[in-house]
Amino acid sequence: MKNKVFSIITVENNKEVFQTFNKNLKKQKDIDYELIAIDNENNQYSSARDAYRQAILQSKGKYLLFLHPDIHFLDSFALRDIATEVYELNDFGVIGVAGCPTGKKSYIVTSIFQGENREAFGTRIKRPINVQTVDECFFIMKRDIYDKIPFSTIKGWHFYAVEQCLR
Repeated sequence: MKNKVFSIITVENNKEVFQTFNKNLKKQKDIDYELIAIDNENNQYSSARDAYRQAILQSKGKYLLFLHPDIHFLDSFALRDIATEVYELNDFGVIGVAGCPTGKKSYIVTSIFQGENREAFGTRIKRPINVQTVDECFFIMKRDIYDKIPFSTIKGWHFYAVEQCLR
């Protein structure tokens, strides 16, 4: 984990939210990463896909980690622990912290807590699980997978991770 194998990519649209995010991110230990924040405070980008494509051009990581700037890690080794699981899985298309498994019954699995009471909004993930799609709030792709299947040119700020999963 010494050569910035993770490119952390986020879109900044509120300085205060980003500063809180960055302060929390800097507390992460035992992980080497590069942070690429794409400034969109003046709505320069018309879609997340456009902003992320710009960020990817600047990135050097083997793994591309896309996340919203309102995501906070609950302990200082969370990112290292996530990276360890990513390395162990190795063969994947898209990894996320919330998703919808395949099957007849539709439900959400998650490792996210939200709100002041830190409540989960779905079935808690206890181990990696196959899902059909992941949520955009936090997802990871290998660069070589992205190079083969880049983001589409669809405009908008939603469903880009879902689209990547389905592609």
